[in-house]
Amino acid sequence: MTGSQLSSVTVGATTTFIVGGSYARRALIFHPPANNRVTLSNDATVVLDMGPTLQQGQAPLVLTMEQHGDVVQMPWNGISNLAGTVIGVTEVFGPWPLQDDSAGPVDTTIKPNFPNYPRIHYGS
Repeated sequence: MTGSQLSSVTVGATTTFIVGGSYARRALIFHPPANNRVTLSNDATVVLDMGPTLQQGQAPLVLTMEQHGDVVQMPWNGISNLAGTVIGVTEVFGPWPLQDDSAGPVDTTIKPNFPNYPRIHYGS
């Protein structure tokens, strides 16, 4: 079974939780803000402009299991250059790997092996 969820998240000028981790998530789409900019990260502390940054007028950032691996399933945080910046987030859920009817059986019990989060950043 597959499904999706669309949400709006208000990102602040300090590290802001955007979306939690999910083993069921197969794709994650971050829609850019109408104004300002937002930097995204899997780290517990996000530094502006030090990572993928969404800006007005850009295409959405699309992350899939097929192209980006288990980073899609990890939790995400963000930071904005101005408080109150709103972005859209689309999560797509379903079995993995996706296959056509001609493929053999799929082991959907395999879980990615990523470290416990939040991640810890050392240094400045």
